[in-house]
Amino acid sequence: MFNLIKRSLRDRKYQVIIYSAAAIGFLEMYIALFPALQKQAQQMSKLLETYPDSFWKAFNIDKSTLTFDKLGPYLGMEQFNFVWPILAIVLVIGFANYAIANEMEKGTIELLLSQPVSRLKLFFSRYITGIINLLIFSILSILVIFPLVAIHGVQIDSKGVWVLFLLSFLFAWAIYGIATLASAVVSEKGKASFITAGILILMYVMNIVAGLKDSLKDLKYFSFFYYYNPTLAMNKGEFVSGALLVFASIAIITTLLAALWFNKRDVTV
Repeated sequence: MFNLIKRSLRDRKYQVIIYSAAAIGFLEMYIALFPALQKQAQQMSKLLETYPDSFWKAFNIDKSTLTFDKLGPYLGMEQFNFVWPILAIVLVIGFANYAIANEMEKGTIELLLSQPVSRLKLFFSRYITGIINLLIFSILSILVIFPLVAIHGVQIDSKGVWVLFLLSFLFAWAIYGIATLASAVVSEKGKASFITAGILILMYVMNIVAGLKDSLKDLKYFSFFYYYNPTLAMNKGEFVSGALLVFASIAIITTLLAALWFNKRDVTV
């Protein structure tokens, strides 16, 4: 099993490097720009005040945290509300598709299963590879904040960064679990990606609708994007209530379902 994990890590190393480099590049840009923006904090705050409250509700952003005099909330809004989730989602869907659906689509799954390991060992070797890669990406793309702020001579609340790290990793892990289940159920990468993307788009829309219409506000509890609030994490070092439980539960449940499905399904090609 260790050899399978080692080989899979080698196969996917460039994806992790490329996506991590992209995330670090955006972080460097935002942190380098921050001192100039900090000098114009009052003007920027006045500009944000012109946006209607419904706009901030739709994107699950607490307007009181939108201040340009602190780096944490600024990064939470600019980097981790938009850039980082997109990179992480694309990355984990790729990991999940590589694990199963890719082999089914290419017709090489029977060759893979002919190795002297059980289906479950094969499944978890591929799955653990994705978790390791996700952890590496999270470390490189989030904890790199510490050396970058030291280089640029700006201050940041270290607690907020660690809270963000845990929140972001669990958020991506939950999506990875859903993507892995989709990869185990269908036999084509395109269909597996479509299922996962469709679920996430539905969640995103539900979160926006919940913020815009009071009668549908409870829909937000069914959306990952309600629980994933990086601005709150960076500003106050806090999680949205129930966020850790939701992400961890979804990740574990979908992983177990995917393992059971793959272990029982017919993989004849």
